[in-house]
Amino acid sequence: MDDRRLFVSACKGVKKGLAIPLLRNTNCFSVIGPRHDIFFSDSAAIWASFYSLMFKSDEQKMKSHDIRERLGALCQLFGVYFNSYFTSAEPPYWHYRRLGPDTVSLPVRGG
Repeated sequence: MDDRRLFVSACKGVKKGLAIPLLRNTNCFSVIGPRHDIFFSDSAAIWASFYSLMFKSDEQKMKSHDIRERLGALCQLFGVYFNSYFTSAEPPYWHYRRLGPDTVSLPVRGG
């Protein structure tokens, strides 16, 4: 997982117990996935749209800010919530943000 991002399609698969060990024990940049059960059709549309938007921006790398912005907008559009955990330079060296209809631009520390 070094220098990678983990995007999980499984509903409720991205929890603190999965994300934090990956972020602390590897050089994984982020762990992101649906917070609750979502329709398969919504999941398929969200991920396809997300990757299309991201690769139009930069085919070689994904920046945290762009991920939060684009995936957050798609979550708002589809009325779903995603958990997102990102590495951070400051203790505790990770941060959590719930993406969805009421996504706020400020990160919530700790999760």
